[in-house]
Amino acid sequence: MNGFHYVDIVFENVESIIIKADRFVRLDMGPLKENGASAKSYSTDSLQMAISFEDESVLAYDPNSEPHPAGMYTSNPLSNEVAERPAVLGRILHYRDIVNLTFFDEQEQVIKTVYVPWREEDEYTNEYMEVKAEARVIEVKIAER
Repeated sequence: MNGFHYVDIVFENVESIIIKADRFVRLDMGPLKENGASAKSYSTDSLQMAISFEDESVLAYDPNSEPHPAGMYTSNPLSNEVAERPAVLGRILHYRDIVNLTFFDEQEQVIKTVYVPWREEDEYTNEYMEVKAEARVIEVKIAER
């Protein structure tokens, strides 16, 4: 996947974080399958990504004590961009609930949205998702088992 400038990682509760492309150490997806009539919406059976971070302090996001969550919906005055609010990167570690990734070009136009595998038995947790943080990299793997 080339040519993207930002990735918006969207979670089950509609929170999201935006990460610049240069923070991705790795981003691999399985084959993409078009979703219905939308030419910019796809599903995949697997996703592996690694996102770099400066130090562990940026992973200190505590969703229970944050006055404003990571989502960008009405009345949230804070940014959800990791470059502006580094601690929101830690949101990935708190819950296994990534739903999709939306890729944007430099002009902030949507290139495509890719939905990751999700077991329908649990509407809040993505049972296919594994995440760990070490050596200044957050690694995420989402694959059907």
